Amino acid sequence: MKKIIFLILVVGLVFVSLFPPTQGYIQHPYNFVAVKVGLPQWLPTQSMVLETEGGQVEVRVAVADDPTEREIGLMHRSSLKEGKGMWFIFDDSATRRFWMKNMKISIDIIYLSADKEVRSFIENVPPCEKSASACDTYPSTEPSQYVLEVPAGFIKKYGVTVGDVVYEVSTGRV
Repeated sequence: MKKIIFLILVVGLVFVSLFPPTQGYIQHPYNFVAVKVGLPQWLPTQSMVLETEGGQVEVRVAVADDPTEREIGLMHRSSLKEGKGMWFIFDDSATRRFWMKNMKISIDIIYLSADKEVRSFIENVPPCEKSASACDTYPSTEPSQYVLEVPAGFIKKYGVTVGDVVYEVSTGRV
């Protein structure tokens, strides 16, 4: 009986090593369990309101506030629904450079100051279909402490302009 269990374990390990669950999965940064990529389940979420000349727009965002979370970002997602996004928080204001490595969707990137005021943005940033070393980067034009990624077309649809302000509404978990 012990030999059969041992054999099953060995065959299982060989199978997993030959066919790892890499497509559509990432390593969870906190408990090292593979998690299906979607809206990251372990990230806190909050509602943000972007105040524009045309009115207020609410966006429910996953919050990326450490290096691992910021690096993973929206990688591997096949869609980003209207009203959803990702909020990147940095410890200081600096020129931020984002790239589209492992992205499957186009997005708008909004760079904000420490006061959460829009400083610059880039519309309809396409996924990178090249090797990671060949992916373009998309820098802020002014120092930014926060970055908001939203579905492509968001900036145009809501008339986002430099000087618009974002504020937090509520926090929670996905």
